[in-house]
Formats: sequence, structure tokens, C-alpha cells
Amino acid sequence: MTLMAFVASALVGILFWNGIAGRFEGDRLERSLRIPVGGYYIHVHHWLYCLALMVCLYCCDVQAALAHGFLSGSIVHGLSYRDWYLVLYRRSEANEVYARWREA
Repeated sequence: MTLMAFVASALVGILFWNGIAGRFEGDRLERSLRIPVGGYYIHVHHWLYCLALMVCLYCCDVQAALAHGFLSGSIVHGLSYRDWYLVLYRRSEANEVYARWREA
């Protein structure tokens, strides 16, 4: 039952982010967690903070298949975007950075 709970909750995680996240890279930047630091943005993608949460669960020895599954699905969804690696960029270039994916 634990494996089935994990897989089902991973699918729920993917579907959840399909509804919340943008349809393409940079689609909903106003909802993104972007931290301004000087002339730069640190973009904390949902896959990144879900990974941090998962590490915290492991460190605290939390054995919850539903939570691990949901977070795993969230990470997989986030890594499916082409900008998954884009964490630091200049604030003045934010529109240009994401324009390449709007046009593709």
C-alpha cells in the first residue's frame, strides 16, 4: 500500500503544479518566488523548495509516503521546465531571459 500511496501522491503533486504553475517558462513570473538581491534575482523554483522540504523530512526521519510522493511529483514537474537551472540572473535582463521561451 505504501508504494501505491507514493505513486498516487506523486501524480497528485504533478497535477497540482500543472494547475498552479505557468504553462511555459516565465508564464507567471509575478507568482514566482524571486528574491531581489542587489541587481540580481534569486529565483527559487518550486522544485528547489520542494527538494529542501523533502531533505528536511528525511533529516527528521518522517516516514510519510504521501508527503514524499507529493514532493517527488513536484520536483519531477519542476524539472520538466527548460528553465529549471536558472536560479540567478540580472533583474534588468529578466524579460530578455524569459523571452526566448515565449517565442519558442
